[in-house]
Amino acid sequence: MLLRPGDRLDQFEVIRSLGHGAFADTWLARDTGTAESVVLKVPSPALLSDLDTAVRFRREGTIARRLQHPGLQSIARSTPPRGAHYLALEYFEGRTLRDWLIEQNRPVSPIESISIGVQLADALAYLHVHGVVHRDLKPENILLLDDGSVKLIDFGSALLKGARRLTFRIRGEAAGTPDYMAPEQIQGHRGDPRTDIYSLGVVLYELVSGAVPFGGDNANAVMYQHVHNEPVQPSVSRAGIPQRLDEIVLKCLRKRPEDRYQHAAELKHDLEQINRSPQSEPAARHDHPISLWRARLARHLRERS
Repeated sequence: MLLRPGDRLDQFEVIRSLGHGAFADTWLARDTGTAESVVLKVPSPALLSDLDTAVRFRREGTIARRLQHPGLQSIARSTPPRGAHYLALEYFEGRTLRDWLIEQNRPVSPIESISIGVQLADALAYLHVHGVVHRDLKPENILLLDDGSVKLIDFGSALLKGARRLTFRIRGEAAGTPDYMAPEQIQGHRGDPRTDIYSLGVVLYELVSGAVPFGGDNANAVMYQHVHNEPVQPSVSRAGIPQRLDEIVLKCLRKRPEDRYQHAAELKHDLEQINRSPQSEPAARHDHPISLWRARLARHLRERS
């Protein structure tokens, strides 16, 4: 579906493009009835003619309707008519974590990394309890808002517990992005919550060290390393990373799923413990760690904007 600013799609007026992907385009739009800003996700008409891709898109809508968590993007209050071949999703003012990393052109401080990691682990814990595995966690799918909060978006590759396996004639069986894919994804398995934990480990590694753990000239070279090579400690690339943060990241990146954190809540707990110390300010000790670190991250964002 070709759209331009000013076009109408049911009750939505298109304002501007937010991005073009291989399988869908996203647009900022306004509900003319409520004035609410929304994100319209419009799949390629050619892809909708493929049965498996159409099922995948409907599944993404089903998942988005189930999500009610501050760290996740869900269906907007303004919903398209029943049977519409597009999604209307919540819109947030912010930028992707990838765009922010490019702007900063530097590794992220441990405080910022912990804040982002705790919030993402909290969102993943909620997803996994509700039978959803994201399977494509990467900086491009993480929104960073100016108040220091993060939002996990794009459930196009997500797995819903109990859903049938799709053929994916267009994409092939391996869903995900090579730099962030867990070994079992690369080997063709569907993945489970521990697959998301591996991908979060890659994101944390990139935040604190400035680079992903494995690089190469092509996707096959990167995927081979994820399956066969061990990552070096993030602190080898950058001084000042707490040893405990090193250990947590490397535990996320273990090859066998049974050797990683088994639940995102466990990962969140260990990240929270890094900044707990007897020297913490008395007032801060009564704050929830996520709120405290979000405030710190927001301050860092303002200082470095």
